[in-house]
Amino acid sequence: MATSSKSLKAKLADVVVDKVRCRACGEPRKLDDFRLFKASPDRVYMDFCVHCEKVHGTLTLYRRYNAYGTREIIDAVFAAAHVVPIRRTPEQVRLLVEANPAEQPASNEDVLRMEMERRELSRRNLMYFTTQMMPEYKPGWVHQDICRRLMKFVRDVESGLSPRLMICMPPRHGKSQLASDMFPSWVLGLHPEWNVIASSYAQSLPLGFSRNIRDRLNDPEYQAIFGGTKLRPDAKGIEEWKTTKGGGYIAAGVGTGITGKGYTVGIMDDPIKDQEEADSDVIRAKTYAWYQSVFRTRVAPGGGILIINTRWHWADPSGLLLDTDEQLAKAGVPPEERENWDVISYPALAEGDEYLMRNGRIETDPAEPETALRLLRKKGEALHPERYAKRELIKIRNGMSASIWNALYQQRPTPEEGDFFKRDDFCYRWLDPAFRPLLSTFMTVDYAIGQKQRNDFTVMGCWALDWDDNLFLLEVRRGRWKTDDIVSNAVAMVERHKPSVYAGERGQIHMAVWPLIEAELANKRLYPVVDDSLLPMQDKEIRARPLQARMQRRKLFFSYEGATKPEDYDRVEKELLQFPNGAHDDCVDMMAWAARLALNMPLPRRQQPKKHKSWKDTLRSLANDSTKSAMSG
Repeated sequence: MATSSKSLKAKLADVVVDKVRCRACGEPRKLDDFRLFKASPDRVYMDFCVHCEKVHGTLTLYRRYNAYGTREIIDAVFAAAHVVPIRRTPEQVRLLVEANPAEQPASNEDVLRMEMERRELSRRNLMYFTTQMMPEYKPGWVHQDICRRLMKFVRDVESGLSPRLMICMPPRHGKSQLASDMFPSWVLGLHPEWNVIASSYAQSLPLGFSRNIRDRLNDPEYQAIFGGTKLRPDAKGIEEWKTTKGGGYIAAGVGTGITGKGYTVGIMDDPIKDQEEADSDVIRAKTYAWYQSVFRTRVAPGGGILIINTRWHWADPSGLLLDTDEQLAKAGVPPEERENWDVISYPALAEGDEYLMRNGRIETDPAEPETALRLLRKKGEALHPERYAKRELIKIRNGMSASIWNALYQQRPTPEEGDFFKRDDFCYRWLDPAFRPLLSTFMTVDYAIGQKQRNDFTVMGCWALDWDDNLFLLEVRRGRWKTDDIVSNAVAMVERHKPSVYAGERGQIHMAVWPLIEAELANKRLYPVVDDSLLPMQDKEIRARPLQARMQRRKLFFSYEGATKPEDYDRVEKELLQFPNGAHDDCVDMMAWAARLALNMPLPRRQQPKKHKSWKDTLRSLANDSTKSAMSG
């Protein structure tokens, strides 16, 4: 700072009589408290007091308060540290002014103030940071919404809340550029001590992001915003690099080893590559197993996991994670004892009017839209018209099957109307209990033993077949059970419905469990005939064909008493609609056994239930027939 004239720095530093206010600490200080930078021709002092230089360091101060420093001193300080200083060209200043027409600067001081505000906004707001680093980026409301959720994600990590965020979005809508490229750059700017691990179906994708982020950290523009984030000179590889504060970035492909590594923020971007991988049971299982045994185990206490993907299949990793969370929630496990995923899905075309609610959720056609914060888009509107207009999306939809469109673009891997089984084929009918003894009643079971999340479910169903070949589902029980639980549930169902036939798929589990069930039933004097003629079939679709045909002919009914449908029926319907791409098909298997068994079961004789006379009818008949006494039959 020169003393020969009233420089710009003197104005900004707020001269107080014979003192100058230091821009770092804000204290008025004498010139003796500032180091002399140059003695001739004019005496030039450093811009910050010696006390601040001692505490923070000269280079750090000139990075943080770059806009208020004397240009000559800045050049010298940065040159000594071998760092390129940040400079605003006249053209950049002009663009900055044009971007804020309501705040036309009256002086250079206003331009500098705006520059400092710009940097502070970049530190506070992810979307603002993105547009500053990438002026060509064209955000829509959806990108603003994603940034809002990512910023909350960071706050939750800072608070040690272990957030789990899942973003489902159509392809080519800017999700990876925002969440896998700009977001880690912003996170490491705020927290250079954090570790980030990014993964995808192949290592090449996170490697590309790693290179972008690493180069961005060296960008003068980035350093003007996040001057405290520096790369370690001895750890600047593409697969893994470190910051001088102990944090860093690791790029990993699904299936690669990251043993010994840990992360504060873990990002999984599109773990499934394409339709071929999505249709492979083996690849889906391997990907999910890698997440559970490798990726999930490396998160630090309080750290967060972000999954951003396009949905390919109901049983993809996202689908399996959500299904597990749902089952735990239904079992009464509190949110703090499960992953509790925050799931945001953005369909390419709105399936209803979408509103942003006060709780931060996006709801389609809410019951009380007047309570929403605002309308995001109306039914049928495109997610981001600047990238894909509605007409273009409709053209894409018309060129592919409904199942692929619903998965990739609407983030619903199975259409709401169903694929193999159609929602229109679901029939409901109340069955008069008086008729049940007249019908052929039987029970089918699909076995699975084990209580772990990876185990399938044991499903039991009780059925009634009438003289018109109508098949009624009377009750369903479903659970991950040990042997004792299977026995107790089977006995309870037989005791309630008195089926004449008990049928299970012939196999080791049935052979092991049935003797235990039979012994318990004998104690209660219940003797259903066991039918083990159901042979295993490898092709699940062929196995389900008789069930599909029966439902299409409206010959299968869900029967229940009261006004409320049993919760297990909802699970059955969900499995039917998702078949054959669902995460589970145990209910479908149980129902398929019933449909096959009913094909060979003789129909009961048509008859009406016997009516029991009231006492009035009895007296009336006695009065009409004097030959009978009150004790006669």
